[in-house]
Amino acid sequence: MRELASAGIDCACDVPLRVTYMGREIETGTSADLIVDGSLLVVIAGVEHPRAVIDARLRTCLRLSRLSQGLLINFNVNALTADGISSVTAPTASPGADDWLETVEVGPAAAPASAAR
Repeated sequence: MRELASAGIDCACDVPLRVTYMGREIETGTSADLIVDGSLLVVIAGVEHPRAVIDARLRTCLRLSRLSQGLLINFNVNALTADGISSVTAPTASPGADDWLETVEVGPAAAPASAAR
């Protein structure tokens, strides 16, 4: 966070994610590890859980935060750049079914255009 702040980029960590139901805010018990510049949600993991479990956490946080871009960083991998980083982008249209979010792998084999999503 210090690096981002020193670069003039707004960021917040451990941001509680809430749901509004019938005009009342309800705690979800879920928080975003990091929100950068009010537009990028970052989930940081260091677990051996199956990839689907931590992907689901990122997707849940994106839905709750209503942000459109998410980044998952899992430090419990052999090569961080190839296996530990993935990006998820939600389209600007209203969310529909499970295809609402598209996962994009970020790493040496990924094309620069897909990493910029």
